[in-house]
Amino acid sequence: MARLSYLLPLTLILAALNNIVAEDNRMIAFLGNWQACPTAAQLSEYTHVIISFAVSYTWSPSKNICSQTCEIATPPICNNAPNPGLINDLHAAGKKVLLSFGGAGMGGSWAGDVNDCWEYCFGRETQVVDRLTQIVKDLKMDGVDIDYEYFYADNQNGSGFNKGTQAINFLSKITTGLKSKLPAGSVVSHAPMDADLVKGSKYLTMLASVKSSVDYILPQYYNGITRPAVDGFFKANGGRVVTADHYKYLVDYLFGGDATRVVMGFCISDCAGTGSNALAAQAKSVMNEINTAYSCHGGAFFWVAAHDVNGKWSSVVNEALESKRGCSHGSPPTNPDNPTPPPPEDCCPSGFTGFYPTKNCGSYFYCQNGVKNNNQSSCSSGLLFDVNKQVCNWSNLVTCAPVTCGASENTSTAPRIVCNVLKRMFPTRQFRRCP
Repeated sequence: MARLSYLLPLTLILAALNNIVAEDNRMIAFLGNWQACPTAAQLSEYTHVIISFAVSYTWSPSKNICSQTCEIATPPICNNAPNPGLINDLHAAGKKVLLSFGGAGMGGSWAGDVNDCWEYCFGRETQVVDRLTQIVKDLKMDGVDIDYEYFYADNQNGSGFNKGTQAINFLSKITTGLKSKLPAGSVVSHAPMDADLVKGSKYLTMLASVKSSVDYILPQYYNGITRPAVDGFFKANGGRVVTADHYKYLVDYLFGGDATRVVMGFCISDCAGTGSNALAAQAKSVMNEINTAYSCHGGAFFWVAAHDVNGKWSSVVNEALESKRGCSHGSPPTNPDNPTPPPPEDCCPSGFTGFYPTKNCGSYFYCQNGVKNNNQSSCSSGLLFDVNKQVCNWSNLVTCAPVTCGASENTSTAPRIVCNVLKRMFPTRQFRRCP
């Protein structure tokens, strides 16, 4: 694949500069690294991308071939290829990139699964931590997500599994080890199945014991004991668990009421067998329900980017997230004594290409050669869109001036902040609209 920077429009870089990087109301995409690389339209919707997966096996159709010494290979990024440019471009666009360690191919606790590669890693915690840390440093990633879907209790689900103590010790030690050895500021997260996070479970008890090393969790609210896509957040049918009750227990028990550390999980189209697929409208409805229960929360993640065609799923769900994104940072004071006049209508100046504010500057849209794109994004509370800097800025620093539709705008020079990003990314290249 050609470097994504050649495919990413300038708009993606500009949009992401508005998102640096809210650790609430996230939109996290799991990217299957054997699948196609995501498009610019998709990436513009995400706050975080989790590269899936780093593993200790070679894939085989009947049963994966485990490394008996838990050797973890450097994973591809997408399209089964290294594609290091993708990570660089995502960082330049203000996204966080995590590495997911594990996944179903390492072994699952459901009936019929034959993979057991996790067991070869038990007792090798230091080796695993050191190897994952090296991969993160080599690939310039922002942390590690632990995707463990295997057994963790003796005879779990009637399996005859007898290494429960080893499994819990492994999960505990790699969590604290990663937090200690990864570069400062790196993320450590877990993405367990919802059934593994019920009150009294050994997995949940383990998480509570290491919660100071866990930045947030991503419960898989699909394929398990909840069905929020069809039941909604506050209800449950057919004897299932009410998602709101499960979610609240995690927020309170693990994080003392801090809902920004729990990220709601959805499956787009891989979970039809259990009726857990979530249409965009269904996921948006669930997130709106969460908005009524929590003024600030962790946002949403989904499996998998390949099914978010052109960002159509994530863009809909983002409608329930964007207006509150940044809520964990608080809002700056407004200046009511000096209100700024709004433009008379939402339009693009003639010939203008870039982001442009709505009439009240609380939202913005994209213009291409003076033609408006109807997709609109909102600034967080207390912010207005600064057309000169091409980012949402404190309201008292923005002059929201009216513009006559069809009037020309000076486009001879790109915004300085964008030029700086481009020059850092490509120090040997010249850009026509950068001074």
